[in-house]
This record gives sequence, C-alpha cells and structure tokens, in this order.
Amino acid sequence: MYKKTLIASWITAVCLCLVSLLSAISKQNLSYHVAINVVSYLGVYAIATYLSRGNSTEKIVLTFVNILGAGMLLSLTYVAFLKYAGIMRVIMMLIGIVGSVSGLLAIWFNNKFEKPSETESEK
Repeated sequence: MYKKTLIASWITAVCLCLVSLLSAISKQNLSYHVAINVVSYLGVYAIATYLSRGNSTEKIVLTFVNILGAGMLLSLTYVAFLKYAGIMRVIMMLIGIVGSVSGLLAIWFNNKFEKPSETESEK
C-alpha cells in the first residue's frame, strides 16, 4: 500500500514541477524563481514521504501535502483553460488532470485502512 501512495505522490510532485516550468517557458520568464519553485515542490514531497514512512500518525502530513498539490493542479488546469491557447493549453490541461487524479489517488491510498489478517489479530 505504501508503494502505491509513494508513486502517486511523486507523480503529483513531478506534474507540479512540469506545470511551473511550462508556464515560465511559455511566458519567456525562465529565471531562478522557477528553480526555487521546482526545488521546493520536490523538497516538500521528499520530507512528507520520509515522515509518512516511519509512523502511521505522520501520514496526515502526506495527506495534507497531496490535498494541496491536487488543489493547486486543479486551479492551474482551470487557468490553463482560460489563459493559454493551442497546444500549450492541451499540454497544461493534461498535466494538470493527470497530477490531480494522481494526488487524489495518493490521498485514497494513504488513508485506506486495511483489516488486519487473522494472524495479526491473534497476537
């Protein structure tokens, strides 16, 4: 279960980075601010996945980060629909939708509680 959450969370992080890079490239405004955004997205996801790995009570941190990431990608998808044209609109919307669905799946996988097996419940 943890592997599914990890993969879905990192897909969301990569989609956030791609949307930031594409929007900066399309505006011809590629600067160190974009690099700071990309590094901060990756850093937040790295810290959240590290914290959620050890103890089940820290899984809430990864859930909140995924909620925030999915919300940001949904809003960026809406902005891409309004602001961009042509192939850039399609690419940005596809990345936003894939990242949002991935973030929602990560939330689902992270908060899905499984029944303990009979051998674990006997202990």
